[in-house]
Amino acid sequence: ESVTANSLIGHDHIAASSAGFLAQHGEERLGLLEVGGVPVAVHEKRAPGLGLVWYVPKGPVVTDVDELGSLLPPLAAAARQAGAFLLKIEPELPESPETLAALSDLGLRAAGRIQNNVSTVLLDISGTAEELMARLPSRTRNTVRKGAKEGVEIEAAPADEASYARMWDLWEQVVADQGVFTRSRDYHVALWRDFCESGSGQLFFARHEGRDIAGAFVVVVGKVANYREGASVRGRPVRGLVVVRTHDERVADRRAGLANVADDLPDEARVHRVEAG
Repeated sequence: ESVTANSLIGHDHIAASSAGFLAQHGEERLGLLEVGGVPVAVHEKRAPGLGLVWYVPKGPVVTDVDELGSLLPPLAAAARQAGAFLLKIEPELPESPETLAALSDLGLRAAGRIQNNVSTVLLDISGTAEELMARLPSRTRNTVRKGAKEGVEIEAAPADEASYARMWDLWEQVVADQGVFTRSRDYHVALWRDFCESGSGQLFFARHEGRDIAGAFVVVVGKVANYREGASVRGRPVRGLVVVRTHDERVADRRAGLANVADDLPDEARVHRVEAG
């Protein structure tokens, strides 16, 4: 909870509901480090033939490189003391040539990118459905209204195996069309199931004339809803990402329920204090 409260951008990788899923795939949540008063969620895993890796998903949560620079030495020292040979961090900082140079000066090296989209877009979804629609660009509003007129319906799907199978069918089409890297069906379904059954995840589908034409998987961490994965059919009959119709009242009600989730850290999480300086 303290990590989520401190987070500038909530992210599903720091949610407690991901801990069980990660453990099934060789990654364990070590617990919390408090570095210079900043809570840091640490995961660890074994790299075959190399040793222990410390991983800080979407963190440490800092506002600039200078703040990161003060936290990095004690965090790295704690990792070395635990026997880790590698520390991987993911601070969410605006990318610029100056920032990249400053990160390099701290001794950090860029890791390989594992997804095509590397930027984060923030959308304010507070207020009423009408207020949300008014804030969208006119082209997006027209797309949403066109979808409604053409009979597109939005479904907040139940957390069951049938829903996961529907999402995987859509996801497979994206993988085939774009040739993107993906993990196995078991991996994705286990991830969707873990978050949905914990109450922090939700699958949405856009349906047209009785069939799924698009899907989205959303995870709520703190007060932020993360659009984690999306997929749509080839040659979809309705133009645009019709899943954007989350202004629908049913979705708004579900969003309010998800926002109450506060189990971002397990009760047994160990807290260690590491002083900076």
